[in-house]
Amino acid sequence: MDLIVLGTNHKYSELSLREKLSFSKKKTKEALCLLKEKNILNGAIILSTCNRIEIYASAGDANSSIKEIEEFICFYQGLRKCDISPYLYRYKGSVALRHLFCVASGMDSLILGERQIAGQVKEALLCGKNNEFVDEPLEKMFKGALAFARRVHQDTKISQGKVSIGSIAIDFIKEKLTNLCDRSILIIGVGKVTELILKYLKKEKLKVVFISNRTLEKAKYLAAKIGAKAVNFDEFDRYLNEADVIISATRSPNFIIKKDVIERSKRGE
Repeated sequence: MDLIVLGTNHKYSELSLREKLSFSKKKTKEALCLLKEKNILNGAIILSTCNRIEIYASAGDANSSIKEIEEFICFYQGLRKCDISPYLYRYKGSVALRHLFCVASGMDSLILGERQIAGQVKEALLCGKNNEFVDEPLEKMFKGALAFARRVHQDTKISQGKVSIGSIAIDFIKEKLTNLCDRSILIIGVGKVTELILKYLKKEKLKVVFISNRTLEKAKYLAAKIGAKAVNFDEFDRYLNEADVIISATRSPNFIIKKDVIERSKRGE
């Protein structure tokens, strides 16, 4: 059995291509079921984030399996092979295993040493197991990678300093606005990225933060942590004019704020 991985990340492709290749939770489950039915792999795990889309698999014939996975991605995502092939990396054996360990520990991340990727790797493993498509060797390698990631963060200084999207986003905003005192920020979405952002916003003495999400209760929960206001998702465009900064961090495959919404906001509608 060989470990193989086929994918792309922020170093190999533009965001526009990664968006076309990305797998939502629903699509991940569906794709795993289809791959399982093909009987070409012993097991597979799909890792899909904003910065990478990768399919890890255990296979008897590495070369033919990599080719099958690439063809499957093209078919499933409705893309031509010539349009994506130049942007994909294909690893097998010890090289694939080394790549997995680097990914899980944050050494292959856009922000070196960030910790969120380990949680995403764990979620990908659980998804594969829930779909009963993770064999023993594949599970062992993923658990080994996660254990390695914990050791790296405990025993080295790779995670010291600001190593998250949340902290860097706030630093960028502060640089553009000089400071965040008395500024109004509209945040759309209440996922893990939002929680990271709120961790740093809490220190900034903001005038108000509007948090909007499809599930209002989740928005209220996060808003209460920093004394902010939760807004119904259907009403968020009413607050665009009041916001100095808008942060959108959702898993939606579609645009949350569209051009016509911005234009109406500018006109005060």
